[in-house]
Amino acid sequence: MLHNPLFPSPGPATGSSSGLHHKSKCLLSIKNIFAIVPFSLGLLTTGSITGFAAQYPSAPAPRATISNRLPRRDTDGQIVDAHDGCLQKFGDRYYLYGTAYGTLDGFNKNNRYRCYSSADLVTWKYEGELLKDPPDGVYYRPYVIHNKKTGRYVLWYNWYATLWDGQYGAATSDKPQGPFVIQNTNVKVAQGKPGDHGLMVDDDGTAYLIYTSIANNHSISIEKLAPDYLGSTPESSGFLASGSEACALFKRKNLYYAVFDACCCFCPEGSGVQVYVAEKPLGPYKLRGNINRDATGRPIIAAQQTFVAQLPTSRGTAYIWMGDRWESRPDGVKGHDFQYWSRPLEFTTDGSILPLQWDSNIGDKNLDGPHTQRLSADKIIVESATYGDLAGNNPARIRDVKAKVEQALRKGDGRFTVSAMAEGDDPCYGTVKTLKVNYRLNGHSEEFTGTDTETADLLEQE
Repeated sequence: MLHNPLFPSPGPATGSSSGLHHKSKCLLSIKNIFAIVPFSLGLLTTGSITGFAAQYPSAPAPRATISNRLPRRDTDGQIVDAHDGCLQKFGDRYYLYGTAYGTLDGFNKNNRYRCYSSADLVTWKYEGELLKDPPDGVYYRPYVIHNKKTGRYVLWYNWYATLWDGQYGAATSDKPQGPFVIQNTNVKVAQGKPGDHGLMVDDDGTAYLIYTSIANNHSISIEKLAPDYLGSTPESSGFLASGSEACALFKRKNLYYAVFDACCCFCPEGSGVQVYVAEKPLGPYKLRGNINRDATGRPIIAAQQTFVAQLPTSRGTAYIWMGDRWESRPDGVKGHDFQYWSRPLEFTTDGSILPLQWDSNIGDKNLDGPHTQRLSADKIIVESATYGDLAGNNPARIRDVKAKVEQALRKGDGRFTVSAMAEGDDPCYGTVKTLKVNYRLNGHSEEFTGTDTETADLLEQE
């Protein structure tokens, strides 16, 4: 095993994938200000909201709710570092599998797989590193399924002895938390240089692999796995689409869903969710639209898809979309990037999926809390607003930013992109600006602080 001082093992955390690395984008120009992110109903957070703080809160949410605004923490108080993986329920516990990035950039040989478990999706126990004695390489995207016939838990993972010459490894364990013992470091699949992937087990116990082939212009295909889940078979869907990554596959009722979007390595621009639907696991598939882009093509949730979890609730199976919000960490630590979990996906009578919506929390483990109507933007009175160094102590600039905030509020519902405050001549490349807004909501003084990588939300109240 590689020695890595950033990730000592065993012990709690202290602190994607294929394609070219995209540098941070410059803030929006004046031509694109006031881009409004659609939003309607949502579960509400507890207490008064002050926006995304400059530092992480020191304690978890005051109630047993699943929060997207506060970082998830383990029982030792450490921020959960588990990205581009999956969430499964085995027995009476939930298991979160992911890649731990620590303080580095994710493109090196220090990445590690981790497992956390929970009884309620809120309190997480660090179970340790997932893979036993991994060979030297760069690791991404661990996915675990259970084979009822063999009784084994099976891990598929994407790794690179040399970037970006991808291959898959397969490992097994008698326990869902591992450790997993490697059975094959180079599982053969039909397409060359495999990258991002996902796994699905059908009702009859047959498993399928969805993945992108770097060698074929990042094209997506699906293959049927062998009965032991440790290898693939010649049965394939053929290519569904190209230029794509971050794929997932799931079944609901009698329909199969393949979801993925454009390549964007570790950046929010790869946030779309194209939905392909078929009546058979290997297709043919037809595109049903994109549930994470608005009418202008902008992401609704600035997060790259990692999984669609299927969780049992009192109302049946809930389908929870999960996405990594790359570059969202306020403290600069990559392993502290937030991971967004949606409310249960909503399906129409023909099986289409309604667009995603932002929720600061999605209730308790039953995921069936009531949806509360949001307040209207006219309830907000903006008292002052500044944006990074451009505002400074210049009264005219402060008035200008305040006017832009007010204009954005009049056009939307209290939610808008922070980067909409940028000006066209802003020398912003590689720079993170901070928007600060002091306002009154229903007569109470509030303050919002958020960076240009976030979306301002001034209306989330109980």
